[in-house]
Amino acid sequence: MVEKLNADDSFPFSIRRVSAMERKLQAIMLPKVELEDVSLVKAIRFFIDQSRLNDPEKIGVNVILRNSAEFDMKVTMNLTDVSLLEALRTGL
Repeated sequence: MVEKLNADDSFPFSIRRVSAMERKLQAIMLPKVELEDVSLVKAIRFFIDQSRLNDPEKIGVNVILRNSAEFDMKVTMNLTDVSLLEALRTGL
């Protein structure tokens, strides 16, 4: 959900959009995250798939990696009943 801005709003559009995205990431709850020594690309694919499965609206989110130098990074995490926002902050 993107909030409509009025001409007299003092906040830039990007700040409002991030806030809406944070609310969405917080609303998507993951029952279990078990990743052991998987590539960053596989971890991102896992989070995209899980976001669609666990999104109350069944839309999910897309995750984009900006720094290709991190593609070789390995991810290990074991979390239970965590929001997608917290999982992303913890593991990536």
